[in-house]
Amino acid sequence: MGGCYYSLKNFDYAAYIFIQVFNHSLDRKKSALLSYKFCTNVKAEGKPYFESREDTIGYITIKNLRSFSDNLAGIEELINIASGDVRTELLFMRTVNNLERKIWPKHIGMAKEILPYLEKQDRQLIRDLLTICISQIENSKVINREFWLLACSYLHFLSSDLTQAREQLDKVKSKKFKQQKEILQYTYDIFSWKQITGDEEKYLASILNEAITTKPFNQWDSLSPAWRFLLLDQAAHLYYAEGKLAKAFLMHNRLETLEAIGSLALIDDLITFVQQREKNDFEMILMRRATKLPGNNLAMDYLNFIKGLYYMQHGDAKTAYPYLNKSSLNHFPVSADSLAISETVNATIFSNNITECFNCPDTLMKDSVYVSPVFSFIQPSFSKAELAAYLITLDSLTRDPKIWKSKLAHYLLANYYFNVSNTGYFRGTLSGQSNCCSYRYFFSEYDDHYLACDLIDLQEGFNLLDITDHYMSDNGLAQKAREQYEQVISKSNDKELNARCLYMMAKCELNTYYNSGQDFKYDGYDGTVDSGSKPYKTSFETLKRDYKYTTFYKMIIKECSFFRYYCSI
Repeated sequence: MGGCYYSLKNFDYAAYIFIQVFNHSLDRKKSALLSYKFCTNVKAEGKPYFESREDTIGYITIKNLRSFSDNLAGIEELINIASGDVRTELLFMRTVNNLERKIWPKHIGMAKEILPYLEKQDRQLIRDLLTICISQIENSKVINREFWLLACSYLHFLSSDLTQAREQLDKVKSKKFKQQKEILQYTYDIFSWKQITGDEEKYLASILNEAITTKPFNQWDSLSPAWRFLLLDQAAHLYYAEGKLAKAFLMHNRLETLEAIGSLALIDDLITFVQQREKNDFEMILMRRATKLPGNNLAMDYLNFIKGLYYMQHGDAKTAYPYLNKSSLNHFPVSADSLAISETVNATIFSNNITECFNCPDTLMKDSVYVSPVFSFIQPSFSKAELAAYLITLDSLTRDPKIWKSKLAHYLLANYYFNVSNTGYFRGTLSGQSNCCSYRYFFSEYDDHYLACDLIDLQEGFNLLDITDHYMSDNGLAQKAREQYEQVISKSNDKELNARCLYMMAKCELNTYYNSGQDFKYDGYDGTVDSGSKPYKTSFETLKRDYKYTTFYKMIIKECSFFRYYCSI
């Protein structure tokens, strides 16, 4: 009938009918509210047809529900007319729900908010709501007094007055509020903790068992029941604040996400935790989701492998080798699900390329110095531990008294370090990633550029929920490559080799340019030489000036448009 009157453009009477539907139905309140909004859009509220106090109550309720702002005056107006009416509770809870959307942020992770996140206006609103609550509790006309006691308890908690919160909660005796009371008791307990010891973990095991499942945590899922994940976030925060990094990490993450995080403190704490022989019930719950790898032995092998890769990512093969070598993941494939980080490495990692192409086969790695008999110890493919061993051997060869052997060892090391930099062809080798897609290796202007290792060292953020988003993009190895190429040139009289080294050094300079924080995308730079890019062209300048008559120069000026453009200006 309301719809018919609306179609007949009798909007006021339609509004009046929709208020009646809202007042007297259980399953049509939302649709009645929506229909009423259409009437108010043409400035019709139904007032000319009001006949009773019930009409006025319905009007005040629906008017305040449709308002985008939290109108405390509307709640007080309704209380003055019908303090015991359940619609007063509806308006009150709507305001509380709106408040909760702001003060209980989800997925905080490494952001700076806390739980609850209260700004000045939120604290004032809580005080105003408490005033209403206390007034209702003391009002003899109020029938559902325990509702207001429960709300009062919760608001005292938000005001950081746990004593009053618990005192008001104890007065709630009704069975219909049993579940809400229980949830608040859990919340008050966990938010009262300053640290988590064995007793607290025993408590957590009883309430978070269902929240910490074997499934990986997905921060974009709709998590239910939300209160359990709220408490999980707070507990993870307490672990993080205490420096218990392993437990803070495992509250939300699996071990298999560690590859590119680059925090030695986190890796070491996880090793200590996994090695811990006696684990309580809650620690066993954390281990349940910690990894898909079967048993602690393989988990330890994985962590040792990750620690070895950490040192490889920092150019320290000597320290990396024992960690890689003692891990079963060094022998690909592993007995459990195959892990990309344990894949074998191709010997072309010691070569270099002229053509820039990340989706091409590694046949584009044309330089063949690495197959020289002096480097016969390098096999066609090898494990990560063997890679570390080769790097150690090459490093020792750089000190060989025979200059030709020393310079070529420097050359292979230089090729390797550039190839595993974030602009090199093998840039995913040390983190279990493919070499596809620059967004994995360069932060965009929209990304948070802070690294996990720095954030953890400074204890920034709320908990470690999204720590994997703060991966290491630039490992600085291109600069190490440049140093090695410089060593080659300092020991070499071979003009062709030196020219190639200068070109590779130009790639290293370009790597520094791409990682210097300039506001452009890696794949968007067109080779332009301006005040910003010119300082990164010194190797091009030397190649242009001193090696113009080499065969390499004649080849590269045809092949490389960046260099051709540079030589034309």
